[in-house]
Order: sequence, then structure tokens, then C-alpha cells
Amino acid sequence: MGSQITKIHPANRGFPLRFFAAAFAVSLFTSPLTGWQLWLAYDHTEELSKKHKALTENIGRIMLLDEVLTMSARMAAVTGDFSYEKRYDQFDPELTKAIDEVRNLLPQQDIKLFVTETDEANLALVKMERQAFALAHEGKRQEAMALLNGGEYARQKKIYADGMQKTINVANDLIEKGYRHLHWLFLGLVAASIVSVLVLLTTWVFASMSARSWARERMESEDALRNSRDELETGVKERTAELSHANEELRHESSVRKLAEKELRESEEKFRSIYESSNDAVMLLTETGFFDCNARTLEMFRLKSKDEFISLHPSRLSPPLQPDGRDSLSAANEKIATAFELGSNRFDWVHRRKNGEDFPAEVMLSAFNFQGKRVLQAIVRDITERKKNEQMLHELASRDGLTGLYNHRTFYAMLEEEIARTQRYKRTVSMLLLDIDHFKRVNDTYGHVAGDRILEGVARVLQQSVRQEDRVCRYGGEEISVILPETDVPTAVQTAERVRAAVEQAVFKDDSGQEIRITASIGVAALPEQAATLRELVEAADTALYAAKEGGRNRVCRHERPAAN
Repeated sequence: MGSQITKIHPANRGFPLRFFAAAFAVSLFTSPLTGWQLWLAYDHTEELSKKHKALTENIGRIMLLDEVLTMSARMAAVTGDFSYEKRYDQFDPELTKAIDEVRNLLPQQDIKLFVTETDEANLALVKMERQAFALAHEGKRQEAMALLNGGEYARQKKIYADGMQKTINVANDLIEKGYRHLHWLFLGLVAASIVSVLVLLTTWVFASMSARSWARERMESEDALRNSRDELETGVKERTAELSHANEELRHESSVRKLAEKELRESEEKFRSIYESSNDAVMLLTETGFFDCNARTLEMFRLKSKDEFISLHPSRLSPPLQPDGRDSLSAANEKIATAFELGSNRFDWVHRRKNGEDFPAEVMLSAFNFQGKRVLQAIVRDITERKKNEQMLHELASRDGLTGLYNHRTFYAMLEEEIARTQRYKRTVSMLLLDIDHFKRVNDTYGHVAGDRILEGVARVLQQSVRQEDRVCRYGGEEISVILPETDVPTAVQTAERVRAAVEQAVFKDDSGQEIRITASIGVAALPEQAATLRELVEAADTALYAAKEGGRNRVCRHERPAAN
């Protein structure tokens, strides 16, 4: 059989290889396609698993949040503690978000039959829970409890729970259908892969038998070609070595020439930059003094001529002392010596014009060799505007945008500094924490614009009611804090009463001109009498503020340490 194959005509002998190539090409096409389909199936399986997990987690979270809202409403009705209402307001949006996520995970046509009744039940529950909060605010806690324990509330809860159960059933049905579809798709792809492999193996057997006879003929031809190629490569290598040596010599000569041109060009550019138009003052000096400058230098220092500039000692361009208290002459000599030693130096400086005006500047020194001597180039940039902008940015970062008071971050920094000073000199620092009573009601009644005006007005009242050395800060929301340096508790309480009375007497107006009157509750704490650290002091003031609000509002309460056991 083998001898017959070797004697087949080349045209007929090439048929198995062509058939194998065609089969191999088909397998190259079908294999990635099959793999892609398997990957899609796997990816879809992963997607179904993730969706099932997400649905389970979200529905569990919905039921948990629903119970949290119910318990918050009931606890507010039972205890009269309206912090549960804040918790209710906090978790209600999370419940709505979780419900929307569940709906986004399911086809709308499969859940539209019961989504309406579930929404109506949810709205009814929210309405009754909000009504219970309102009754509890009015002191009708028994009526609030009766509403939350009534038959209608229980009925709506059951409708809501049934809707969630229906959602779970729909999700399970959809996921089960998806898994069945993927199972049959996977079996079909496996069968196609097996058939493709069998066809490829069969054609490979026939092709390999024909390829063996080709291999013998090709080896004989390759031996002859290899001998010819070896001879040719030997000649090429010899010629290449000669050309490489010649190219290396040319490259070395070109590199030397380019380096010399670069040094000359850099030297020319440095000296040309002195006379080019620039917003910076550029001057040249040696260790003995100035010898050249550009036109901007004369303009910046208000000098008439370059000769006048050259005649000046460098110390004449600065005030006697720098802002940090250093002597300008010795400090400038130090900067210049460093630049000569290291090759460059960059620093901020204060210069003085001929008319006596001082201005901040950024100075960049760089040393280089010129005509056999060491030369220093000084570039002076006027940074007056930059300093102003930096100061403005600092003010913006430390102030509240609405009231103009120091912000929360600056409050903590100033309080920390004041506590350190207090501990160092064994003194007392007090803190007031003020909260505008019923501020949410003011916003709801008169609008947020009126609320902002009241915050601005209260800030002005506080600044007018305390000393210049006291620090008034917007602590957050409608809370304002005041730092009272070197102030004991009795004096701080007097200050707080004065502030409270001033707020109570102040009259504010909304957009229509309607008068608005407000009151404020204030907590007072001091260090070291009532606290030992910044955190303890803030917590003590917050506790005192809470006591003032619990005691009826519009009052001042000082922090009292708990009695020792």
C-alpha cells in the first residue's frame, strides 16, 4: 500500500492534503465557534446564577428593610422617641431602591400582573406609617399603635409579602427555563465537536501517508539548497564585516560632530535668552557681582539703565530682612554659594524695587561655564498675583460658602491648636454648640431660601454677640459652634445665654417680607473641667446640646460629668 502511494501522480497525490487542509480549515472555523458558543453558554449560566443571587439578596433585603420600617414606626409610637423617624427616613429610600433593582432584574411582562397591587400595598403601608408618626408627634401614641396593629395594616402587609413571594416564584421559573435551554444547547455543541474531531482525524491519516513520500523528496532538495546557501552566507558575512567596520568609523565621526554642534547650540541659546522678550527678569553674575541683564530686569526693579543695575550690589535688590527673620545679605550669599556648588538652586524670595516697594518672587539660579569662568544665571519671577490667589484659595478652603464662617475642618484645626495652648499654659477653653430649633419645619414652611437667610442671619448675630478673639464656625447643617479661649464654664454659660437671647430677639424675613422668629438650643462644655481631649470636649458639648433640646429647647445646658461610682 505504501509503495502505491509514493507512485501516485502528484496531482492525485495532493488530493488528501487538500482535503485535509479543507477539513482543517473547517475545524478551525467550527472549533472557535463551538468554543464561543460554549463560552456564551457558560457566561449565560454565570449571569443566571448572579441574577438569582442578586434577586435572593435583594428580596431578603426588601423584607428586612420593610420590617425595619415597621419596627421604626412602632417604636416611635411606643416610646415617643422620634430618632426612629430619622431612621425610617434613612431606610425608606433604600427600600425603594432595592424594589427597583428587583424589577430591573425581571422581565416586566412576567411581573406586571401583580406589581400594581404590590405598589399600592407599599404606598398604603407608607401612608399609615407616616400617619402613625404624625399621631405620635401629637402625643396620640395609643392611636398610633392601634393604627399599626389594625386589620387594614395587617392586610396590606400580607398583600406586600404575597407580592414578594410571587416575585421569587417568577424568578425561579425563569432561571429553571434558562438552565434547561443551556443543557440542550451544551449537548448539541458537544455532539458537533465530536463529529468535527472524527472528520479531522480521518483526513489526517490519509494526508500523513501522502506527506511521507513528499518529505523524502523535499529532504534531498533541501540538502542541495543548504550547501549553496552556506557558501553564499560565508561571502555575505565577510562583506558585511567590512561594511560594518566602515560604518562604525563614520558613526563615530558623526557623533563627535553632533556633540560639538549641540554644545555650541546650547551655549548660544543660553546667552540668546538673556536678550529675548520675557516676563521674567534674567541677570548674569559672577562671584564678584552682576555683569549683564535683560530689559525686564530694569522694568521690574524700576531702574533706568543697565549700567545702574551693574553698579548695584545684589543685597540692594532685597529688604534688610526676609519674612522669616533672616538677614537678606547672608541668606542671599548662601543661596548663591549653593548654586555655584550644586549647579542650580530654586527658592522663594522677597525683592525690593528702587522705589522701596517690596514684592514676592520665585528665583531660579543655574551655573555654567562661560569664556573660562563660572557664571550664574538668575531668573526672577514676580509671583505677587500667585500669592494673592493662594491666599484667596486658602480663605475659600477654610470658610463655609453660605455663612462665611469657618468650616467644619477649620473648626477642628483651630480647636486642636487652642487645646494645645490651653494644656501648655494650664488654662481653660470652652465650647458652645448651637442648634436652631425646628429648623426643618422652617425650611418646609418658608422654603430653603428663607432657611439659608436665617443661617446667614444667625451667623451675624453670633459674631456680634461674642468677643473678637472667639471663633465662630459652621459645625454642620443648622449647628454652629463657638470656641471661647481662656473662658471658664460660668462665663461660657453667660455668653451662651447672651447668644440665645440675641437669636430669640432677632427678626428674619422670607422673600415675601413675612417676619420669621426662631429660637436656639445651646450646649456648653469646657476643657479641662469636663473633658481631657478634643473628642471628649466635642462629645460633651453635643451631650449638653441634646439635654437642652430634650429639656424643651430655647435654653442653655452645661455638660455635667456623671457621678463617680
